[in-house]
Amino acid sequence: MNIYLESWFLNVKETLMNKVIQVKLKIDGMSCQHCVMRIQKALQKVPGVSSVKVDLAKEEAEVTTDRAVQVQDLISAVVDAGYEARVI
Repeated sequence: MNIYLESWFLNVKETLMNKVIQVKLKIDGMSCQHCVMRIQKALQKVPGVSSVKVDLAKEEAEVTTDRAVQVQDLISAVVDAGYEARVI
């Protein structure tokens, strides 16, 4: 493989590894700000999550990851915190 092609593949690989992914979840069972904080803390503990925004009025969470994270891991974190979640 020539140097140009090898360099191109390395750049593509680095770009894919650093890709930011956003996932929106519909959260059922939230009723107060304490619920928001509990869900936020649960999602922030998932490896690879870089930020979490939970909206009580919309009953949604927006999760930003700095690498590929399994959506099921995000849903499981919410369920383990005592709420229901699904991707929207």
